[in-house]
Amino acid sequence: MVDIQRTKKGTLTRPQTWQRGLDLALNGVLFDRSKREVYNGRAWSKEAVGTRAEDFAEQYPDEAMDTLTEVVRVMAEEGDYSGALHWQRLADSLAEWQERPREVDPFTPKEPEPKKRNERKARNTDEIERFMDTINRRSDSGTRFYALALMLRQSGMRISEALNLEVKDFDIVAGTAFILNSKNGRSRTVLFPPQPEYRLELHDAMTKWFIVREKWNPKCDRVFTSRTGEPLNYQSVIRTFHKVSKRSGVTPDVKPHQLRHTYVSRLKKKGADDASLAQQLGHTVRTMRETYTHCIDQGQEEAVSKY
Repeated sequence: MVDIQRTKKGTLTRPQTWQRGLDLALNGVLFDRSKREVYNGRAWSKEAVGTRAEDFAEQYPDEAMDTLTEVVRVMAEEGDYSGALHWQRLADSLAEWQERPREVDPFTPKEPEPKKRNERKARNTDEIERFMDTINRRSDSGTRFYALALMLRQSGMRISEALNLEVKDFDIVAGTAFILNSKNGRSRTVLFPPQPEYRLELHDAMTKWFIVREKWNPKCDRVFTSRTGEPLNYQSVIRTFHKVSKRSGVTPDVKPHQLRHTYVSRLKKKGADDASLAQQLGHTVRTMRETYTHCIDQGQEEAVSKY
C-alpha cells in the first residue's frame, strides 16, 4: 500500500484542479515515493505548476491517470469515500481534458470539410465485432466495460439509461431491464434478445461483472459502478470507448450512441415494425422514424438494388 502524506490534522489536501493534484503527486509531496523520474528526473518549479502537469499528461497519459486513480484506490481502502470521490472527480476532469480536440497551427491552411448530409450513424457488423473483440476482458475494468458495451449492443439502450440502471430493475434471467424516467419522461421495460446464444452471452458477461462488482463492494445501487462504489462517470466511459477504438483500428471512434443506431439498423433489416421498435427505444413512432431515417433509407436502398 502506498503511504499518503497528510497534514497535521490527518486530512489530505484536496486541490481544486487535476493539474495541481498531479503536480503534488509527481513531486513527492503527496506520495512518499515520487514518480517524477518518469519525467526524466527534472524538478518542477512552483511557477510551472499546471503547465508542466499538462505537459506530463500530454506525453504520458496513462501514467498521469494512474497517478490520480492511485490516490482514489488508497483512500477508498482507508474508508475515506468522500476524499476518494473528490480525487475521482479530478481523474474524470483529466480524462475529459485528454479527450479534448488538439489545437491546430493557425498558420496551416485547412480546407473546410464538406457538410455531410444524411450521414449514417450506425456502424457495420465487422467494425462492432472488432471493437468488442479488442476489449480486455481479463482485467476488472475490462470486464465491466465489456458487459456495458454488450448491454448497449443487445438492447438499443441509451448510455445514460445504462449508467443509471439499478440492480433491482435488471433481471438477468428474464432478460429484461426496467428504465425509470427515461429521456422523454416515460418509463418502459427493455427486452434483450431471447435467442439462447445471445442470452447466454449477456448472462456470462453480466455474471462476471457482478463478481467483480461484489469484490469492489460498491455502496450505490446502480448496476455499473466505479471502484469506489460510486456511479460510473460518463467521461470515463467515453475515454474507454476511445482507447478500445484506437487499439482495434476502427476509425473514427465507436461512440456509445452508435451502438443504439446499429441496433435499430439490425432490427429494421430483419423486418421489425416501427411501433414495437419505438417502444423498445422509448420513442414515439414519429420520433423514431425521424431520428433513425438513415436506417429506413438503407433498407429501401437494399430493396431497390434488387431491381
